[in-house]
Amino acid sequence: MTKYLEKGRLEAMSDGVFAILMTLLVLNLDVTQISNQVTQIGLKDALWHLMPEFWGFVLAFFLIATFWLTHTKQYRHVNKVTEGLIWITILGLLFSTLIPFSTSLMTEYSAMTADLFFQINILVIGLINVWQWHYIGSSKLLDKTVDKFYRKRVFYKNLVLPAVTLVVIGVTILGSEWSMLGFMLIPIIMSVFFRK
Repeated sequence: MTKYLEKGRLEAMSDGVFAILMTLLVLNLDVTQISNQVTQIGLKDALWHLMPEFWGFVLAFFLIATFWLTHTKQYRHVNKVTEGLIWITILGLLFSTLIPFSTSLMTEYSAMTADLFFQINILVIGLINVWQWHYIGSSKLLDKTVDKFYRKRVFYKNLVLPAVTLVVIGVTILGSEWSMLGFMLIPIIMSVFFRK
């Protein structure tokens, strides 16, 4: 017999982890890189040199927000939780907690290896979200109001992030410094193909 656990505790823990991760990202913006004796013109230059850190912060912040939103929407229709679902969620949170590190690595070292580490981190989280939704549907954890069409729609929606990340990884391997802009495709694809 399957043992079901309380859904609210898992949601609260996940919300807390995502909130902390989003807050930790700002610590990558290191003001100490700016000299104390910088002039007004020099400050503009110094801020310009921090642009990779700002870009990494914004990108990672919105990706974490996307993961949180996906998680929230998946759990909206879950009426019971199993230990299996808890462990899948914890695995997703484990890789999510790497985002501040992988973001810092990406912005600190302008190298393909650092970019790929960040991208693979994002890919793994996206794949875990796909796995989580599949598990929720196949384990009959959804409430009865969720029909087959909605389950398929959410499944395909969850595939967008891993698919875009695979494209970004491919572009990175081909040597483009602008590959991270590929993540901008996510909201475009979502708004075009998955509008209500």
